[in-house]
Amino acid sequence: MRVLIILAALLATTLTHAKIITTSVHDIIEPKKGESKYLVLATSGDVFELDAENTDAIDAAYFSLNEKVLVDIDLVDLSINKILGVRENITNIKMSNDLLEIESEAFVNEFVPTPLDGYSLTSIYNLDDANKLFRSQRTRTKRRSQCYNRAHVWSYELKKRGVNSGKIWIFFTKRYIKEYRYKWWFHVAPYIKVKGQSESIVMDREFTRKPETETKWKNIFMKNNAPCTTVEYYSDYRNYFWNGPKFCYIIKSSMYYWQPFNIENLEKGEPEKKSWVTKELEQAYRNAIRGWDGEIR
Repeated sequence: MRVLIILAALLATTLTHAKIITTSVHDIIEPKKGESKYLVLATSGDVFELDAENTDAIDAAYFSLNEKVLVDIDLVDLSINKILGVRENITNIKMSNDLLEIESEAFVNEFVPTPLDGYSLTSIYNLDDANKLFRSQRTRTKRRSQCYNRAHVWSYELKKRGVNSGKIWIFFTKRYIKEYRYKWWFHVAPYIKVKGQSESIVMDREFTRKPETETKWKNIFMKNNAPCTTVEYYSDYRNYFWNGPKFCYIIKSSMYYWQPFNIENLEKGEPEKKSWVTKELEQAYRNAIRGWDGEIR
């Protein structure tokens, strides 16, 4: 009974507030017969619910998806949803004054590199050293920071300590999102190699208290502990997002890849990312780090 009272109090204190996030729409899952909600997959990695009767917001969502423009999404600020891991609900979508910078599509090369081609990860001597690196990662992150921005900052600062980390991306399929009412369509964190360890070691300071093996890290997000197929190309995930039997896919990249579209664009002829991009780092710090002073050191 006490738990119910606490939850009711939380509900009462948060129900009347709203919050706005600026993002673009990556994909939309339309409701099947008998369902009343659209699922809006945002480039932030979130999956939001949108009532099928809210036609203006649905039109705006499709406009963002097709034209690749930023929108301001109004959400019911229900903090209890975050506690329970429930998807948030959209009340309104309108065009944003901010500009969206996405690399343009290019011709398709005959040879398509992978996000790890020609990249060498630093091999850490032991788990004690990995723990020291883990504890050096910033924890003063913003409440609504995006995982790819946190991962970019952490990877950059690991590099400043002489460590070439990689990034491990877990992409969830429509099957998983629907069956488990999941609130994200991807998540990303840095990973390293540690001598004597058969698996990659993931450095996700937001969701773990220590470096974790790839399997243990993956199972934090997979409610059914389903295995994730590791693939090299974004299309290996995208082609099976809608109707495939899998629940999730994993792609590994170098530390320089910032958002999923960077990986996707490799197959459209975009050059490999082999260095840091100042604008991307600035946006990552601005979004992820509380009290950032505007300088990248």
